[in-house]
Amino acid sequence: FECLVLSAPHNNHLHTTFCPTLTQQAHFQSPIMPPKKSAQPAEPESQKPTSGTSKFIYDSESHYYDGDWQIVLPEADPSDKKAKKAPEPTDEELQKFKKRQGNGVYVWNDMRYEGEWESDEMNGQGKLRFVNGDVYEGDFKRGKIEGVGKFEWVASGAWYKGEFQNNRMHGKGLYVTADGRRFHGTFYNGIGPGLERELVEEEMPSVIQERMRKITEQESQDAEQVDAQE
Repeated sequence: FECLVLSAPHNNHLHTTFCPTLTQQAHFQSPIMPPKKSAQPAEPESQKPTSGTSKFIYDSESHYYDGDWQIVLPEADPSDKKAKKAPEPTDEELQKFKKRQGNGVYVWNDMRYEGEWESDEMNGQGKLRFVNGDVYEGDFKRGKIEGVGKFEWVASGAWYKGEFQNNRMHGKGLYVTADGRRFHGTFYNGIGPGLERELVEEEMPSVIQERMRKITEQESQDAEQVDAQE
């Protein structure tokens, strides 16, 4: 999991890089689900399910996956004409091919991902909470933040909503600082050169502020007349 470059704008640029800690990086190593502590009872010998919903515990009770899984066997190379047909895998060997597939929750201490999985990777819609409390909710693609979503710096109150690519802000988006200043524009590889700032009413020239107040008053009067007629 690469550094997620998400930061506060300064002089219309994003300059501070947010990078996951080693603990956060380890969270995305997608360890093989161990069969030894499955919370579900073993199936009878005559039944060999290829998918299901279970809770798998890793090295501690605070490190687990709870959700859908599927056994995905490796495909043979069609170009290898001399390859022999692989023997039917044993039950023990099948455990190695269990993949997180479907919907599920993956928790490692204070890290938590809840959403869609495909071939043991975060893929689709999901919500990811980091160790420091920051939250991303939106699209994932093959284990990375990619697509459209919202990232919140919980401690400061700042947030970004827009397009992501390869774990970085990339594309059209809106960044709102902790004090409410709003910047929108096109982000590239985690930075936002030439972002435009949206002015709040208090920062607008007095003539514009007066015009906006009159419009608001007129809208209120129109609404009152409609209510009176009804």
